[in-house]
Amino acid sequence: MDRHKQLAIRDLREGVLAWHIWGSLGWHDVKVRYRRSLLGPLWLTLSAAIFIGTIGVLYARFFGQTTSGFVPHVAIGFIVWTLIVSVVNDSCVVFVLAENILKQVNLPLTTHVLRMMWRNVIIFLHNFAIVPIVLLLAGKPLTLYALILPISLVVLLWNCYWLALVLATLCTRFRDIPPIVGNVAQLFFFISPIMWTPEFLGNRIWVAHYNPIYHLIELFRAPLLEMRIPAGSFIVCIAMGVVGSAFCYAVLARLRHLITYWL
Repeated sequence: MDRHKQLAIRDLREGVLAWHIWGSLGWHDVKVRYRRSLLGPLWLTLSAAIFIGTIGVLYARFFGQTTSGFVPHVAIGFIVWTLIVSVVNDSCVVFVLAENILKQVNLPLTTHVLRMMWRNVIIFLHNFAIVPIVLLLAGKPLTLYALILPISLVVLLWNCYWLALVLATLCTRFRDIPPIVGNVAQLFFFISPIMWTPEFLGNRIWVAHYNPIYHLIELFRAPLLEMRIPAGSFIVCIAMGVVGSAFCYAVLARLRHLITYWL
């Protein structure tokens, strides 16, 4: 096997095994960001709750939906989307911000991406605490289908991980990519069924089904709101994970050894 391919595999393996490093650093990032703050990361949760409540009620009337049905739809979609877009945006600068560490400490490159992801997962778990409250207020029960959510989260993070590695690598070389990624992310927010339901498209509902963001969010919405396991969305997301992981491995094998020279 080519030496660069072997190093890429070793980096991926050792990065995951170094969970005590990226776990501690990610937790430290959250604590530093909210040092001397009374509520800490719960400020983000409070902001998300206010946004969901305001937009949910407003858009429910705009689209002719019931508040009890539409607000949970918005809550789950917005919180899952926030995790996705945070990982995407942060991945664009993860190696650039870690320049000093990369040049002085011998750590797997994937450690820095996992640190960034763990930081965002902590915030996601804080925000997701809103969902049971919204469901309770909307009169929607939690069923045994909610037990599938840990698997949904694993599949979501799998897809976020390979995408983050690819973006982190390419954005280190091409510094014009981050603004493009930010604009594309904004576009996906509006064309994805986050603030609206797929049924709103009528005969063009297939547009939503071809949107990968729809399937990533459906992993959480379907078990909680429709009391079913979204087998189709799981198949799509797992397929994305397999194809994306292969592409990520190819990118790392080819470009990993050049990252420190680009900084």
